[in-house]
Amino acid sequence: MRSFFIYFTISIIFLYLNLTPVVREIRGISLSVTAPVSYAFLNLYNGGANAFSLLKNVQTTKLENKKLKNELEQSQLKLSAALLIINDNKYYEDEVKKLNNNNLIEAKVIGQKRIKKNVYLVVDRGLEDNINEGDSVSFNGFLVGIVESTTTRQSTIRTINNSDLKIPVESAKTGALGIFNCEFECVVDEVLTSDEVYDGDLFIASGSGGKIKRGLLVGSVSKYESEPQELFKKIYIKNSIDTSRLSRVFIVK
Repeated sequence: MRSFFIYFTISIIFLYLNLTPVVREIRGISLSVTAPVSYAFLNLYNGGANAFSLLKNVQTTKLENKKLKNELEQSQLKLSAALLIINDNKYYEDEVKKLNNNNLIEAKVIGQKRIKKNVYLVVDRGLEDNINEGDSVSFNGFLVGIVESTTTRQSTIRTINNSDLKIPVESAKTGALGIFNCEFECVVDEVLTSDEVYDGDLFIASGSGGKIKRGLLVGSVSKYESEPQELFKKIYIKNSIDTSRLSRVFIVK
């Protein structure tokens, strides 16, 4: 009971002092001093949080911009490659149209002959069909080979893959000239090192020498080897046609 009385008395005294002008003035001065400090710390905290958030947003934006830049560069590269393909295909289509203006004589493949590694096709067209030695033979615009020999009703075709067949060719895109052959691998030799050639470029028969019709497709560049000190570079060609599986061909007149 005594303790309760003491606590009650102290509480009354503090309540009374709090109502006096002196205590209220001291409390006002204290608040006037501490409030700005508290406000400053609060602003500092909020400012730090805002600065951190801003820095994070800036970093995120930089990463997004870098990603968009990379995507744009990749898109530009793909567009450039597509335009090159379109230009090459347009050139090739024009050449095929020119070839189609010639007479194409369809012939059925009735046999094959192999001499060492070389493959020869035998077809059911000959002299009575106006087939002559040296005529170009094609399939869907690709060069299959040339007529090696003829009889009245049959012809033998030396295919493009034969090691002893050398064909003057040119790049459909850059006009770089060379000689195509498949002695070991299908390559284009005698291309000047200074001539521009790119992966995927189409090579067509140039028609030089008059033996093979110009514009027949030989293949596309798979890779090339070039040394600055060498006069010529070697270009490896991917041939998209398997002559050993053909069931029919066209003799170009």
